[in-house]
Amino acid sequence: SISGIGKLKFAATAPILFVYNKIKGKRDNIKNITRFDLTVKVYGHKFECRKNTLDISYIINFEPETTEFLLNKKGKIFIDVGAHIGRYSILLSKNFEKIISIEADPYNYSQLIRNTRLNSLWNKVIPLNIALTNNDGILKLNLSEEGDGTHSIVVNYGKGSIEVLGLKLDTVIDLLGIDPKDIDVIKIDVEGAEYFVLQGMKKALKDGKPVLVIEIWEDSKYKEKTIELLKKYGYKMIKELDKGYATNYIFVKE
Repeated sequence: SISGIGKLKFAATAPILFVYNKIKGKRDNIKNITRFDLTVKVYGHKFECRKNTLDISYIINFEPETTEFLLNKKGKIFIDVGAHIGRYSILLSKNFEKIISIEADPYNYSQLIRNTRLNSLWNKVIPLNIALTNNDGILKLNLSEEGDGTHSIVVNYGKGSIEVLGLKLDTVIDLLGIDPKDIDVIKIDVEGAEYFVLQGMKKALKDGKPVLVIEIWEDSKYKEKTIELLKKYGYKMIKELDKGYATNYIFVKE
């Protein structure tokens, strides 16, 4: 049911290049620029960006190498873990039969719902307001001042937390009746919690062979554990995209 979502607000529509040229200098200035709700179009899809947030920086020219890689993928099911406001879920909606879009933060999730509705994708995108982890239950999502896309279940920023429902991916695919063999790509961007997400998707890794796109912090204490865990399921790392303090690693099953 989508009752209670309310009407979309379209405060402004601006040409994408104009906005990008305004913000590409310093990321710190983005919040000062987006003092009003803004709707932009990227690859033919519309995105509503919230005022006083970093939304527009996540929509425009975000992770160009990863975006190009994913836009060349097609198949039955794409699972977007850490979907934020729906960038990858919506951009890949033409490439896959179904998108499972998972976002733990209720504030981001509400915007994910809006952007799904804005693009008339209820028949394609299944949004879930949960966190993926290695056990089913209630857990704390630690809030970050840096932006709405950096909240974490493993890093305590000292800025408070909220309780969210945590589920294993194996639980989710069982509840949705998904055959692991139908999962073609899984993207994971969970602010340091990727190792725990992978621990909760043993069935998906064992019985299926999805391409994995995983953001891993370079200083993560779980980096080697993550790689070793994937090796046990026959995965090898083939690419590093959008290198930085965090890099997107591509893993495929041998």
